[in-house]
Amino acid sequence: MKVSIAKIKSKAAMAVDFTFTETIHAADYGYDDFVVAGLASVSGKIVNLGLGVDNSGQYQADIHYQTEIELICSRCVKPFTIPVEGALCAQFVDGAPDESDGEADIFSIEKDHADIAAVVLSEIFFTLPMQPLCREDCKGLCPKCGVDLNVNSCSCERVAIDPRWEKLKSLLPTED
Repeated sequence: MKVSIAKIKSKAAMAVDFTFTETIHAADYGYDDFVVAGLASVSGKIVNLGLGVDNSGQYQADIHYQTEIELICSRCVKPFTIPVEGALCAQFVDGAPDESDGEADIFSIEKDHADIAAVVLSEIFFTLPMQPLCREDCKGLCPKCGVDLNVNSCSCERVAIDPRWEKLKSLLPTED
């Protein structure tokens, strides 16, 4: 998903539109927390903002994306897919961006091409849930025997209370 900026490089305020529907391999960009399942639809435009203070070309990309990602449930350890969609604005500069000021949203133009997939994957990564769940009521795995509690039940005892917390049990209302 690389967009050529060669046609707009010489004049400020010029723009190039783009539309892609293709596979993105997240692992190729260093992301192993998720897999892009199926095709990703990405569209938008890149505008030449002119020269920056360091005489490097600066570009703004307005991007809309829609796809599905595959995650691993943090309770039952089964893969599941969720739809993801979003719109974002990203900055591109000729050459390597100066990362000394902590701007992680600035991407580099390499050989007159802006890598839109890198921007989309970065955005998806930062919107991932910390503990992905296949469904809200996922029961997970039994910590003793490992059975998937969504599918089967087990006879393992689950009432083990840490003795240090036993006193707090007296604060709970009793069921009569």
